[in-house]
Amino acid sequence: MYADEGAAHLKVSDFVVSFVESQKVKDVFLLAGGGIMHLLDSLAKNDAIRKYYNLHEQASGFCADGYALYTGKPGVCFVTTGPGGTNTITAVTSSYIDSTPVVYFSGQVRTDTITTIPGVRQTGAQEADIISIVTPITKYAVTVLKADDIRYHLEKAFFIATHERPGPVWIEIPLDVQSAEIDPAELDGFDAPVEGFIKSTAPRSSQMEELLVELKKAKRPVILVGSGVRLANSEEALRAFVRETGIPVVSSRRMRDILKDDDERFYFGCVGSLADRYANYVVQNSDLLLSIGSGLRYYLTAYNDANFAPNAKRFIVNIAEPELEKLHMDGAVLIAADAKEFLLAALEKLKYPLPDWSVWIKYCNSMKKKYPSAGVWSPEDSNAVNPYQVAHLIGEFMGDGDVLVTSPSAFAYVFSIPRIQKSQRVISHIGLGSMGTALPEAIGACVASGACTIVCEGDGSLQHNIQELATVRRYNLPLKIVVDSNAGYRQIHTMQNTHFKGRLAGCDEESGIIFPDLKLLSDAYGLKYARIDTEDIAEDAIRDMLSNPEPMIVEMMTPMDVEYLPVMKSKMDANGVMSTPSLELLFPFLPDEEHAENMKISNED
Repeated sequence: MYADEGAAHLKVSDFVVSFVESQKVKDVFLLAGGGIMHLLDSLAKNDAIRKYYNLHEQASGFCADGYALYTGKPGVCFVTTGPGGTNTITAVTSSYIDSTPVVYFSGQVRTDTITTIPGVRQTGAQEADIISIVTPITKYAVTVLKADDIRYHLEKAFFIATHERPGPVWIEIPLDVQSAEIDPAELDGFDAPVEGFIKSTAPRSSQMEELLVELKKAKRPVILVGSGVRLANSEEALRAFVRETGIPVVSSRRMRDILKDDDERFYFGCVGSLADRYANYVVQNSDLLLSIGSGLRYYLTAYNDANFAPNAKRFIVNIAEPELEKLHMDGAVLIAADAKEFLLAALEKLKYPLPDWSVWIKYCNSMKKKYPSAGVWSPEDSNAVNPYQVAHLIGEFMGDGDVLVTSPSAFAYVFSIPRIQKSQRVISHIGLGSMGTALPEAIGACVASGACTIVCEGDGSLQHNIQELATVRRYNLPLKIVVDSNAGYRQIHTMQNTHFKGRLAGCDEESGIIFPDLKLLSDAYGLKYARIDTEDIAEDAIRDMLSNPEPMIVEMMTPMDVEYLPVMKSKMDANGVMSTPSLELLFPFLPDEEHAENMKISNED
């Protein structure tokens, strides 16, 4: 029963807020506007839900996304009509790509002023057809035109956001509907099973049997873990399966924190085109690949599905059939199933004894020792800031329960942190790769966790939502913002130098952009500030940052020509032809003899 459901008459906006509370939503993110005036008032009257008022609607959306990524439950965002809705599009798209459950509520003009005549672009004040805009990037988007339909649409939206493959949903409520009186006892609800919204997400028995047969024959198995494991709330089932089998595990960057403490002995890094070198060697030498909950996007497979674990029998588990059908992996067994249901079925059907994989595990450990997650650093100035050292210091001094939020497009050094401990979390959204997302994502994760939250961001990317520093200060959030400062856009600078003979456009001061002084900005927003401009002060700066309860900005000064390494790069062959090498051949390239030695295990069958 929702709060106030027993009342004979209730305003729709009050019912909406009571329903949100009934979903155990404790925090919402929003920006005030006239198009949601009744919803705003109803939120203000509700003491059970904490309200976080942002300074831009895009930030509200990303806050809700970060909140959902941390909790695994829907984030909630309220925005006004017109520009309030359109300002969220980047956040909605990111949630859709990364399968994050976020529920958006937007206002709309009165139903009698909604434009319905073809060719008329606007009738009501600040009116925009947000439903048509967001329909391709949401799982469900609806305008509630009748007050008595509100319960149905609320129940349906929350259900769809969190079931099967999660994702964002959108509920638009016109002003006259927000203010309408309803009798909650007379409202129809949503019945998911009757309406056909539940499909079987269990693996087929024949596929499970085939996997177990192949597992018995395998000499070099590996498990690849994607974010679908967390979306399915199957972390414990995964850990149980790994403990039972002893199979080495690699992951996408988003799942860097999946195995901790004693279970970390099974973990062999992040795989992909910007990855741990040893992780790629493990995958490329495997003879059985079990991918669970990964979309196997091109940043993982280096734009070459066929050559991803090329000598392995490949079993690919994903709840979304289109994600399986897109793959170019001849002979792969495609299992359309929920990650948790798959893992529980695998544990139930597991047959003993399993093969002795000690030789394979010894090889995996040797690669991990040979190519540690330390980055590659050789500056001309011996006292220049080593960004990989700073990343490792963050990992070393993070406290139990702390949260690390990474930029999708900057500060990739943090993926080289060698150890994530106990209840620490890493939050990252990679798919859209939008600049400016890390700060609001971190605000959402910080609100959800109540813990010290370290956000690693680039100086250019920070500018896209820099107004949210005021939100950090307003709510006194324990946020530590580490900024990689190079006075420009490093990846664009690198791209233009590589492909366009150094002709620069809009990537640094010389080519058209400047950023304000971050110390002055910190003062303006009332935030503590520290600067790391030489290697010898890095340890004290990071230690002090993480021991201080106040929100803080730490600016790390690095040269523009620093590269994220190791990384996939084109390579020139003996005939002078450039080509993209195999996944295990990351730059800086190893000597041919060393690479051949690392691949020898595949030829010893």
